[in-house]
Amino acid sequence: MKDKICNNSITIFYIIWHDITKQEVIDYSHSLTDKVARNTVQETVEEIADEIAEMILQ
Repeated sequence: MKDKICNNSITIFYIIWHDITKQEVIDYSHSLTDKVARNTVQETVEEIADEIAEMILQ
């Protein structure tokens, strides 16, 4: 997740890897592997959606 403050507003990038493994990301781009992300291989879509909803409603 990455926050960016611009013009008094905050933009949040929430990275979700869907149906892809970390090794496939590494093979595609080493620069992406250090990003914090949620992965549908490890968590259900519902769990990820709940986490996003919880962040938004704070």
